[in-house]
Amino acid sequence: MSLRRPAKNQPENFEFNPSSLEAAKSIVAKYPEGKQQSAVMALLYIAQKQNDNWIPLAAMKYIAKFLDMPYIKVYEVATFYSMYNLSPVGKYFVQVCTTTPCMIRGANKLVEACKEKISKNLSAGTLSFEFSSMGEKIITNCGASEGHGKNPEYLRYSAAHSTIILQNTNISEIKEENPHIKFPQSVTFQSDSYLGYKIYEGSHNGYQRRFNRIIKRKLKISDKDNKIYGEDSIISIKSNESKIIYHIRFHLTDGFVFSFTNNKKNIILRSSSKNMWIFKSDVELEVEDSIIVDKNTTIPTKQIVIKGITNKKKDTRTWSLEKI
Repeated sequence: MSLRRPAKNQPENFEFNPSSLEAAKSIVAKYPEGKQQSAVMALLYIAQKQNDNWIPLAAMKYIAKFLDMPYIKVYEVATFYSMYNLSPVGKYFVQVCTTTPCMIRGANKLVEACKEKISKNLSAGTLSFEFSSMGEKIITNCGASEGHGKNPEYLRYSAAHSTIILQNTNISEIKEENPHIKFPQSVTFQSDSYLGYKIYEGSHNGYQRRFNRIIKRKLKISDKDNKIYGEDSIISIKSNESKIIYHIRFHLTDGFVFSFTNNKKNIILRSSSKNMWIFKSDVELEVEDSIIVDKNTTIPTKQIVIKGITNKKKDTRTWSLEKI
């Protein structure tokens, strides 16, 4: 029995579009009478390709009916093979088989090539985000490191991203003598819609080995209003953990003028286009200097920071950004 589990949020229906249907029929026609169910793996691949590179349960049921075979048989195949994605994945998804036969045929060289080509310019910004409204970017990251001057390394650091940081260290482990990054071993992501909100939830274990902490982030974005809500959680996997320092950074684009309200839990932001926003938090906020790097040009700007010390089993900070 596979330990892989389908996504919690599932579409209700699925069916092949015309091009997928034509491809599926062509494949099934190649099998002898009574052996068409052997096409199940090929049809799962077609469904995955059509559905943004993942297979929902509705697609498995559709294929079971299409091949006149028990649904559980399709489910067993889809959940057994790692080449089938059971939940949404990123736009660019790279997977290399490292089983013994594949390693014999040189899979290790492919892995090293991926590390060389991909990770040397990637950043330690897991769960960071950018937020724009009506063409105006508000929350951003400091910029891409690739091609920036003689020392682009700081742009790869977690502190250059709008994310949660522990002990002023990088989420992914970056070593100066080695351009590659050691990424978190577990990163989850789920998206959903509910009562007029787009909901995005993610987690990572980038700090587990060093600090025994898991990080979770939940974003709720209103479909109607210019409003975003956030919940950032630091979860200890052991009891009686020592205290740890955290920073939650929100880098602003340039041109914003800001002012605190009386309790310092709210900040009024005025953009260069005269739009006004209010950033709210459940604790006092701070504003620090920041930069944006664009086409080798460094632009000074500001960042909103939520900071604190915690040793709780679970500590959650809540915040929101709303147009006023």
